[in-house]
Amino acid sequence: MNSRAINSISHLKDSSLGVTEIDRIQQVQHSKKNNHPRRRQKANTKRQKRPAASDSSVKSGSSSKISDSARPQHEKIIGLKDTQKKRRAKKIKNANTIGLSTPVVIETEIISDEEKNKYVALDCEMVGVGIYGTESAVGRVSIVNWEGDTIFDSFVQVSEEVTDYRTFVSGLRAEDIESEHAISYENCRDTVQNLLAGKILVGHALKNDFDCFNLSHPWHMIRDTAKFEPFMKRSKIDKTRLVSKKLKILAKDKLGIEIQKDGHAHCSIEDAAAAMDLYKKARKKWEKVVEYKISRTLQIVDQHLNLLQ
Repeated sequence: MNSRAINSISHLKDSSLGVTEIDRIQQVQHSKKNNHPRRRQKANTKRQKRPAASDSSVKSGSSSKISDSARPQHEKIIGLKDTQKKRRAKKIKNANTIGLSTPVVIETEIISDEEKNKYVALDCEMVGVGIYGTESAVGRVSIVNWEGDTIFDSFVQVSEEVTDYRTFVSGLRAEDIESEHAISYENCRDTVQNLLAGKILVGHALKNDFDCFNLSHPWHMIRDTAKFEPFMKRSKIDKTRLVSKKLKILAKDKLGIEIQKDGHAHCSIEDAAAAMDLYKKARKKWEKVVEYKISRTLQIVDQHLNLLQ
């Protein structure tokens, strides 16, 4: 409204004209403003975009409520209970639920029975000996084959005094290692050595098991899930150094299964089978790494032999 119109309105208020006359003049000014060509164009565009009510609603005299099919897309998204955030949260919740109840399918290479017979997995449970039980002695040994079936499982007699059975972890008690089913340490060591001969050995942190038996195994025939780089993590102290993950963490992350549950003792058969499944999951990549290390080692040996000649 221009200044001339405002002045006329203020003049009319002071004059003898009534309120109705002032309103009429304001309406005339408002209509002139809305009849501007650009405003008429915008109004026509809005009318075209507005969805028309159905004929049935007009005939019946019902309210012109917009149907869901004619509702603008942004209104549909806002009106739905299942928004994108809720759907995303639901997916995360479902993934957490499935994580442990449904094991992940392990896609492995198809290999012959002869090839499968080359592999065994080992795991041991320890008891504490010495002062405060800080030193370890083997109390149970389990070995499984490629399929995870048990081929050897026995309690082991401990010649030293056991100062800590570590039952909450090992599950071992005095009646286990002192029972008639427990075999002597020497007998167990010989049996394990014979079963591992010529086999590719799978396990987790196998150094601890070798130390207890005072055994060794060719490095190129060891598949230790604690030392395989893709299964390791960076140290919090030194980011350039890799450290091992716990077997229970690997089983949960890579296999979708839960082992070594809190409040429950470990099972050496279960742990050995989990290590074997971890190896099978990464076998193709793992064997390429081993092949490279073997070829590189042979090259270094040849270089040293040439220097000696």
